[in-house]
Amino acid sequence: MAQSASSPNPMQPLSVGDVVTTGFRLYGAQAKPFLLISLIATLWVLVPFVVAFAIALFYVVTQDYYAFLGLLIPAWIVLLLYCLGKYLANSALISRLSFKELINQPESLTEARRYTRSRVWSFLLVALAVTLIFLGITIAFYLAIAVLGFGAIAALGGFPGIATGDTNPTLAIILVLLFILILIAALVFFGWLSARLSAVELPLAVEPETTALQSISRFWELTKGNAWRVLLILLITFCITLPIQLIAQFLSTTAQVIVTAMVPQESAPAAALQVLTLLLVYMMSFALGIALLPLWQTVKATIYFDLRNRREGLGLQLRDRGLKE
Repeated sequence: MAQSASSPNPMQPLSVGDVVTTGFRLYGAQAKPFLLISLIATLWVLVPFVVAFAIALFYVVTQDYYAFLGLLIPAWIVLLLYCLGKYLANSALISRLSFKELINQPESLTEARRYTRSRVWSFLLVALAVTLIFLGITIAFYLAIAVLGFGAIAALGGFPGIATGDTNPTLAIILVLLFILILIAALVFFGWLSARLSAVELPLAVEPETTALQSISRFWELTKGNAWRVLLILLITFCITLPIQLIAQFLSTTAQVIVTAMVPQESAPAAALQVLTLLLVYMMSFALGIALLPLWQTVKATIYFDLRNRREGLGLQLRDRGLKE
């Protein structure tokens, strides 16, 4: 890939627009291999659901062998985790190839795949750790809201006149404004947190000595002081892809409405057409996911490239390290 097309000057920090543009250029220059990797990643996600459907169909038909469920369910969970790890490894593969292009040290698909394949469980651990972080903070947030709400009611002696309908309007306005402020603060906080954890798999995908948990702390350190900038990049990318998602949603909804309007619900073909329509909707969703995954991974690779460039002087650091991978 030519440097003028997609590889910025390693010593020149990128603007927000440059990061998004570079991500798009990387995708456009490597669309065919990236789409193939995205397809493989998506197929890995489908495997456990196909297996679950086959198991459910088997028990519906046979109405027997329920004793084996105790073995099948744990086995299916392991399969789900493994397939999720393969999806994450293939996603990281796109980012690794993109990053290598950005630093003008392109890597073959075989070598890059060998590297990411060896870290399947590490990518899964990163994803699970981030999920637990968001889950824990979300639960803590709702608990805090509940405690504050009950505490406020108790401190005020309950809502005056609520039983008679004579609610204090001033108190109601204060509570509504307080709720709005808390909601805005929560949205801002989760946006900031999402930016700090948006590409935690990148250090693991690029730096050979980094473990799963070190990858999270590494990206957290890189985004220090740059969280709002990263969030703006992600929002711009989302806004650019939003029309495509809206068009796909419109086509899916239109197809369902047409089938419902043209085919009587009592007729024999109605059920078959509804199933076909549902399959079409799912196929469009998967196609959209396959098309958008490389874009997000190239943008994240560019974000990681720029953050390292800003904080470490990427060009000098890479030469000093020698990239012993």
